[in-house]
Amino acid sequence: MRDCEQHWQDVFLTRADYEQKDDAFVTPVMSVQINDTGTEITAVQAATNLLAVAFPATISSPELAALQRIQVGDMIRVGTEDLGAHTDYVTVLEIKTAGALVNTFSVGLDIGGGAVLAAPSGSTYASTPLTGPVQRVFRINRAVDATSIPAGLTTSSTTTSARTPVTMTTRSSVVTPKQLLPMYHQQRWTPSQSILRMQMPTNIKQIGAIKLVGYQMVHKRLVGVHQQHDLAEDDYFILRLREVTGSVLSNNSYANGALHVLKATNSHLDPQTVGSTQLYEYDPRGLVCAELTPTNLPSLTVEVTDRFGRAAHFGRMHIWLRVLVTGS
Repeated sequence: MRDCEQHWQDVFLTRADYEQKDDAFVTPVMSVQINDTGTEITAVQAATNLLAVAFPATISSPELAALQRIQVGDMIRVGTEDLGAHTDYVTVLEIKTAGALVNTFSVGLDIGGGAVLAAPSGSTYASTPLTGPVQRVFRINRAVDATSIPAGLTTSSTTTSARTPVTMTTRSSVVTPKQLLPMYHQQRWTPSQSILRMQMPTNIKQIGAIKLVGYQMVHKRLVGVHQQHDLAEDDYFILRLREVTGSVLSNNSYANGALHVLKATNSHLDPQTVGSTQLYEYDPRGLVCAELTPTNLPSLTVEVTDRFGRAAHFGRMHIWLRVLVTGS
C-alpha cells in the first residue's frame, strides 16, 4: 500500500490572474533630439534613440500616471500593426528631463488640443515649457522614427470625404490619438514580477523530492552589445524554491543554494540584436532534482532573480515542476 501512495505529481506555476494584459497604452510619442545642456528638445522626422510626449498640451491624467510608472530597464514598444509602423519591445536605458519643447520645423507643430507651435521666424523659434511627467525623455536601445506621419493617415471627420491627410500641423486630429505612434509599456507579470506561489493540496502530506522539468520566459529583454555599458545583459537567471535549499554551489553568492541556474540567452541570436526573445527548456526526466527528507510543504514558492539578486526582468514566466509524493 505504501508503494502505491508514492507517485510523481505534476505542478504547473504561472500567473493566477489572467485579466491583466501584457502591456498598457501610455501616450503617443515622437522622436526628438536634446540640446547640449539637456534643457530643450526638438522633434525630428528621423530615427533617434530619444522619445518624448507628442502632445504635451492635452495629455490626460491616466497618461501622465502611466508615463510616471516607466523606469530604467523597463520595456516599451511604439506603434501598431494597422499603421504599418511599429517596433519590437525596446529597453529604456535612461530617463532624461527637458524643460521646453522647441519647434525647428519649417511648418507649425501640433502639440494637441488646437495648440500649434509656430514655424520659425528668422532666428526666432517658438517653444512651450514642459512640466511634470511630460518632461521625461526616454533614451532607448534602438533608433526609432516616431515623428514622421504614417502613410494614409487622415484627420478625423464625421464624413469620409471631409478627411484630409494628416500633417505636422494637424497631427492630433486623427480619429484617435492612439493611431499616431502610441507607446505601450510592458506590465509586470506578477505584482512582485519574479515570484510564483501556489498552495499545495491538503491531501499531499509529505514530499520526498522536487524536479524542475521545464521553464518558459516570453519577451525577455535583449539589451544589445552596444548598450551593455548602460545596462547589464542577463546571461542567466537564478531559480530558487523558498521552501527548499537547493544544491547549487557557486562563486556568485546569490546562486548558492539555488535549485537551478537557467540559461537566459539564445545562442542563435546575433549579440548585436536588440528587442526581446523567448527562453524555453524542457526535459520530462527533470533538468534538476532536489531530494528531501520527506516533509510537509503547504506551499511552493518559485523566485527568479538576476545575477545581482534582483528580480529578473522578463515578460511572462511559466514553470513546470514534479514533486515526489511519499504520503497523502
